[in-house]
Amino acid sequence: MPTKQTILKTTLLLITIVSSAFLVTSTLNYVEFYTAVVQLSLRVLNVSTLIEVENVNITLLFALSNPTKYVGLSLREFVFTLFFETDEDMTTLYGGFISYARAPESIEPYGSKTIKYKINLKPSNATQRFKNLYEASQGDITWMLQGTAMLITFVGTLDVPLIDQFP
Repeated sequence: MPTKQTILKTTLLLITIVSSAFLVTSTLNYVEFYTAVVQLSLRVLNVSTLIEVENVNITLLFALSNPTKYVGLSLREFVFTLFFETDEDMTTLYGGFISYARAPESIEPYGSKTIKYKINLKPSNATQRFKNLYEASQGDITWMLQGTAMLITFVGTLDVPLIDQFP
């Protein structure tokens, strides 16, 4: 029959092993943190356009991806600007803001958060310039999405600049 001393030693050994396993797991996740922030990526999946007499309707589909095993990235806000390419430069078409402040969206390890955003542009100089280019190019437009993902992490809120082009 085990003595009280043997039971105590065994209990302390088990507590030490469980605590060490927890600390190693947390430390390995922490090591991945900076890699996750640096490798966070934006990918424009699709941009669909509907030209009406007065308005331009655009549906933007994009994804924010965490290509690492880091657990703990949550999206609070995404602020972005949508550009279209002309012969000379990139022209700003729209600026938007998506907020998840009430319920931040987790970006899981090796996962992504897909976002669908609808834009209804009213008549303006940029809208007319876009309509002219769209008709002249028969819809073959190069888009650029530039944004900042505001992430909630264990160090607080981080702003991560991102950019992608479509197609």
